[in-house]
Amino acid sequence: DSAMTYPWRAASRGSLFLVALAVGGLLSAGCGNQDESIGSDRKAQVEGQTTLREADSGTAAPSSDSSPSGASSGSSAEAADPTLNAILRRAMEQERYSESTYRNILSKVGSVNPFANIVDSEVQHGETLNQLATKYGQDLGSTFVPGEPSPDTLELACQLAATIEAETVSLYDGLLLRVTTYPEISLAFQNLRSASADEHLPAFQKCSAGDGLPAPKSPQGSG
Repeated sequence: DSAMTYPWRAASRGSLFLVALAVGGLLSAGCGNQDESIGSDRKAQVEGQTTLREADSGTAAPSSDSSPSGASSGSSAEAADPTLNAILRRAMEQERYSESTYRNILSKVGSVNPFANIVDSEVQHGETLNQLATKYGQDLGSTFVPGEPSPDTLELACQLAATIEAETVSLYDGLLLRVTTYPEISLAFQNLRSASADEHLPAFQKCSAGDGLPAPKSPQGSG
């Protein structure tokens, strides 16, 4: 039932499984193919879930502009590395997924913490990943993900958010094993993982347990 309620989250869990298999070298080419009949919006939403699999099997196409003139650094080998592009894209999609879901929740329940603060953090995470992509000559293309619809209550929304943050931690656990040759990216991923594990997840767990549901966020700059 949860997979039907939150289809993108179910797809995300599937992608985490693919990452774990890829790290162990157990992915087989051709597994997890997407249904070609799905609509264009849904197809754009799940394309990133297969990117890592395609990169591992050697079928991923290089980005349309693999060596953008604006890239400040990054060797030609890095720019041509489809796996690095897939890793950065997958991380970005997860951050965008979190951000979009939290914005959907804020639209329904009002400007409340921890969502109001954490959604700003997700924006910062996306900026970090964009900077890494630019530095290493990677074109991530469109990474918009619509996110999950908001549950009806704040407590249920916090339960959903806690699940998303736990999945984010698991994702970075897998991706970190694949960027050991890129110390700067590895450090950034460690920081992003820490933000989810040490800040976002505990805040949502506290909220989901009904432990002092947060009050509306005070407007800034009101006189």
